[in-house]
Amino acid sequence: MYIVPKQKWRYPMAIEREYAKDLVRYVEAEMKIVESLLPEMVEAVWRNRLQKDSFNNDGLGDWLGSLVKKVENKIAKVLSPVKAIEKTFTKVAKHVKEQFGGIFKSVFGAKPKAAKGEAVKLETMKNLWVNENLDLIKSVDRNVLDSVRRTLTEKVVAAADKKILMSELTAEIERLTGVSRTRAALIGADQVGKLHGRLARYKQMSEGIERYIWVTRGDSRVRPAHRVRHGVSYRWDSPPDGGHPGEAIRCRCVAQPCFDGEKNFLKPQKNSFIKSSENGIMTSEGGETMIHSELAIVKDNGIKNDYRVNFDLVNSKAYHDKFVGLTEHKALDEALYKQAAKMLEHRSGSEYEDIAMLDARTGKFLVGNDKASGDFKHKCGLSNDDANYLESLRKKFEILHNHPGSSIPSTADIEGLFQRENAVGSTVICHDGTVYRMIKNKPHTNIKQFLDALYEDTRKVHYGMPKELIELHATELAIEILVNKKYITYIKR
Repeated sequence: MYIVPKQKWRYPMAIEREYAKDLVRYVEAEMKIVESLLPEMVEAVWRNRLQKDSFNNDGLGDWLGSLVKKVENKIAKVLSPVKAIEKTFTKVAKHVKEQFGGIFKSVFGAKPKAAKGEAVKLETMKNLWVNENLDLIKSVDRNVLDSVRRTLTEKVVAAADKKILMSELTAEIERLTGVSRTRAALIGADQVGKLHGRLARYKQMSEGIERYIWVTRGDSRVRPAHRVRHGVSYRWDSPPDGGHPGEAIRCRCVAQPCFDGEKNFLKPQKNSFIKSSENGIMTSEGGETMIHSELAIVKDNGIKNDYRVNFDLVNSKAYHDKFVGLTEHKALDEALYKQAAKMLEHRSGSEYEDIAMLDARTGKFLVGNDKASGDFKHKCGLSNDDANYLESLRKKFEILHNHPGSSIPSTADIEGLFQRENAVGSTVICHDGTVYRMIKNKPHTNIKQFLDALYEDTRKVHYGMPKELIELHATELAIEILVNKKYITYIKR
């Protein structure tokens, strides 16, 4: 069982804002220094009478480069962002420690023990993050000074007089100040999110946490790709596309830790965590988060093509809910959900299908086939031995198989449902997350002849149309007729 704490992990928004302001103040102070040195730069240029005929391009570039380097050195002597960067790291590290400690105590009533070697690891992470941020801020510095140098070059070559040169450089500084403010604010916000995500991951993994629930800020700024991940459980060792919370640009999502109830944690306090219901689903009172006791998390095999599984959806609460009430038995609903997860993980990116027969009441696995290969694309079935064994059981069963192309149930699926006397229903799980179910209400003794005749009629009506489209039209018509005549109940979720 996985324990999801009721107490929420909070994003360090106040620290993000403060760091962004620190960097904006830094670039504003830098621009003031550059602006104060403009008269000196213009005078130096004019005193040396740098006209376009006085130097070749290399000579002019070298001289201006030397001049700008002097400005850069003056800035470095009086201005440094290092303290602000180090202060921010310390604050975010403290925030992460407090968040984890508070959540742990809220569940288990005690403080967590510090992980072995944590101080040394944090110091290493601090040095790395400080250097990364210095590089980013220096990129802003370089952009400012490169722009000043370009402006000097253009105006000197054009033989502008001192007043015009001064005026144009001042205007350029004003423009750069606005650009630099925006860039600095973006760096500040983005880097705090990345640092927070990085430290949260280290802290949770060092404490033995293997899974987390993705939680968004819940506002309009949440990107669509992250909005659908809200409430979805992920493993730290198997990141979703784009990475864990905080890794994407300006991501403010957080990772709510999941404690493994089978590990040697302390006994949880009453009402401190999201409760587990009888079917193993853990949910808050408001139904915000749900996670299975044996989490049916579909791992991404990395294959990206038209048959790739929609992992964001199939690993979500919304996908699990597609199976709730799908049949008359909760045990079968849950078994279908678990088996579907296995099939989708096995066949993601593949054109092959798996099939399983489950007890229609208990959900127990009876027989199946996950070995399809070679020419058996978009097909599935049982071996003769398995088919005979299934018949010998004389049990009512549910058919489950996957559709890599995410198409509706096929005529073969319809035929298989009616030809198997003890089949009560046929569930089709699609790689895009769609779930179909056909419930057999009464026998159809001539199902094969019915489907064959329908296909021929459709082929004649749509003569010249590709075979795949003819089959699709015939299937849609077959389902409509069977539903109208109450042979089947048709469900799409």
